[in-house]
Amino acid sequence: MPEKIRINSPNVHYTERFIQSRYSYHTTSVTQNGDTYTVTPHSTEFTFRTERHVPKLGVMLVGWGGNNGTTVTAAVLANKLGLSWTTKTGVKRANYYGSLLESSTVSLGFGPKGEVFVPFRDLLPMVHPNDIIFDGWDISSMDLGRGMERAQVLDWSLQEILRPHMSKLKPRPSIYIPDFIAANQEHRADNILTGTKAEQMEQIRRDIRDFKEKSGVNKVIVLWTANTERFSDLVTGVNDTAKNLLATIQDGGEVSPSTLFAVASILEGCAFINGSPQNTFVPGAVELAVQHGVFIGGDDFKSGQTKLKSVLVDFLVNAGIKPTSIVSYNHLGNNDGMNLSAPQQFRSKEISKSNVVDDMVESNPLLYKPGEKPDHCVVIKYVPYVGDSKRAMDEYTSEIMMGGTNTIALHNTCEDSLLASPIILDLVILTELCQRITFRTQQDSSFQSFHSVLSILSFLCKAPLVPPNAPVVNAFFRQRACIENVMRACLGLPPQNHMQLEHKMQKSFKVCQDNKVHSTVATKGTNIITNMYQCIECGGVCLNFILMAEKRRSGVTADPKSAKAESDEEFLSQAGVGALLRGALLKLVEARPEDPIGFLAEHFTNEASETESGGGGDGGDNDGGRDGERKYQDVLEEQQLNKALWHLSLAHHSQRSAFNNNIRVAYDLLSECGTTRHAPGGVQGRLYTEMLRCVCGDSGLSEMTAAPLLHRLQCRDYEAVPFELFRQAVMTCAAFCDYLHRARCLYAAVACSPERPAARELCETVLNALREALDTSHGSDATRYLEASAKISPAELARAMAKTQGASREQEGPSMDMREFEDAAAALFIARVRVIN
Repeated sequence: MPEKIRINSPNVHYTERFIQSRYSYHTTSVTQNGDTYTVTPHSTEFTFRTERHVPKLGVMLVGWGGNNGTTVTAAVLANKLGLSWTTKTGVKRANYYGSLLESSTVSLGFGPKGEVFVPFRDLLPMVHPNDIIFDGWDISSMDLGRGMERAQVLDWSLQEILRPHMSKLKPRPSIYIPDFIAANQEHRADNILTGTKAEQMEQIRRDIRDFKEKSGVNKVIVLWTANTERFSDLVTGVNDTAKNLLATIQDGGEVSPSTLFAVASILEGCAFINGSPQNTFVPGAVELAVQHGVFIGGDDFKSGQTKLKSVLVDFLVNAGIKPTSIVSYNHLGNNDGMNLSAPQQFRSKEISKSNVVDDMVESNPLLYKPGEKPDHCVVIKYVPYVGDSKRAMDEYTSEIMMGGTNTIALHNTCEDSLLASPIILDLVILTELCQRITFRTQQDSSFQSFHSVLSILSFLCKAPLVPPNAPVVNAFFRQRACIENVMRACLGLPPQNHMQLEHKMQKSFKVCQDNKVHSTVATKGTNIITNMYQCIECGGVCLNFILMAEKRRSGVTADPKSAKAESDEEFLSQAGVGALLRGALLKLVEARPEDPIGFLAEHFTNEASETESGGGGDGGDNDGGRDGERKYQDVLEEQQLNKALWHLSLAHHSQRSAFNNNIRVAYDLLSECGTTRHAPGGVQGRLYTEMLRCVCGDSGLSEMTAAPLLHRLQCRDYEAVPFELFRQAVMTCAAFCDYLHRARCLYAAVACSPERPAARELCETVLNALREALDTSHGSDATRYLEASAKISPAELARAMAKTQGASREQEGPSMDMREFEDAAAALFIARVRVIN
């Protein structure tokens, strides 16, 4: 998926593989002496690096056949297929409402019509839910079609559409230890693993490897969405260390099924997320994850009543109101409710629900004395009739001013699985993204990843798991801000401060945005600044120049008593303009040429020639010396590169003679750059590679698509590229761009509609035709190109596709999306490109 946001800043650097940003992390330390607090600000410089390539993600759910497992799988299928269905209230369409990443937005800044919001998912390259491949385990042998029907979550008309797809999916046998879940679950347990705990864990590991191999996914994340277990006893010598935990598993000691799944996932290098409230991550499991550098996260999905509680208590405490009593009553009728009707399983849930207000209470010592907390009661009852539609009733009693009380009573109907399913998607997508983010401080010699206990997932969990000695944050808005600001740091953007000072002043000011944001969602016009003045890209010197120029034009001077007129040179010097640029501007003012841009280009060319031959330049101010020489050498190179690209664009669709002439002009322009030092007799390898990248980019190819071709054509930075190699590489890139454009047109022709992917068999037929055409076109004989063109002519393709459609008319087969088709077509072409030695 193409990136919709691109940051234009010296602090952000894009490579084919990474987005790399420099970020200043500001904190404060506080010391207290009596009633006096001493606050010291600190700043730490970070470098963030985010891999741009989004892998093919596989998700294995423990409890795949349950309400959550069937619902999230059905939701992804419905969205992928673009389904709509009719209910008594009208037509409904598949969506991802309830997902933080897919259905909420963040602010980028201000545009002509006010604040600009973009989807959360567009901040960084992320997996799209439609591309996730599901598998998993369940103690029930029901296929997902029957499991979906049993869950009674989705509308019947939607179930009928999805049943042919869902019925093909069947869970793998799972681990069943009766002591850890309610006895009322025994009747469902007809799909279980046998053998010792060690043998069961090894089978889980084999299942993960089997899924990864057969599905072709690059990564697997395992998520527990099965029954709530009772708490595990923490016993020294049993589960207190990684070594003891592994030994206990081998000896057949007490280990919960969820911990067995967690250990198996960690040993396979797969992140594991616990969506239930039990203490899956005993100390030994946490230590094992740290040893293997694998992410773990949890506990317990925060979906309905608890999410509301984390918002409401945050609001009350921060408004100076003191909650003194919180009573939460729930009743539900799904299998989760049945399992929680057992006392030990209910206790696990009660603990996770009760702790959600702790950090908010502790944050306000004006309201609460040390150790003081609100009375907090949680009740859960099993009522089969209400099914998955959980009822939650809350009463919040608070103390207010002068001994008064305030009571808030809420009734909340929570569609349990429909609220949990988008959270499952957010958990796995955010975890996968974090696997591609690394960072370091100035003191670090190498990049590091997040701590294995992935606390950034706290927003999505009732009882957030955090690293040892780290604070637990439950407040809703602080948790969300953490996710947003970490992503902003990856883009070199400051955290949101919501100050909007420009709107709170009697005399407003112009905010100069150095970082231009490119986004098909966010901006379609020019950059603007927050008080609606048009903004140009500039730095501090340029801003100072603009302000001083405005004062000078309007007759306002820094010293009104001074009668002496300020010279142009003095003005430019005071504005902070460097010597070389100052000289150029003064010559421009003096000459007043008809073509100012051409005049400046010639001036800088002469300056660079004098500098390289040993003359010119006192190097005595901000731009001087070697830095000035290098900067203007870079300016010249960029000018030459732009001119060369212009001629290459003319060459692309021109006749042979004009093609060769334009290629030669482009080659000569680039050969003039740095030939005395780097690459005598040719174009520098660095410029050559950059030129090819621009040719592909200007033709609409993404960096990811062009990268394999450029890898075959690139030279080392210091090498001199001769004309014939230069010409051949340009021709190859131009042909590749045209070829992929034709491939996209062919895909559009075989797709049923723009919203639905094309049938895989038809796509493979087209790819075979492309392969034959490429094989035929090798050689310099013109008749070969005519034969190759005939193989992908409309008539030839129509005959081939008619044959394919006739063979598969009776049943609907698998599909192939545009991205997969384009990648396959590109691979056919690139395989025939010779690697430059």
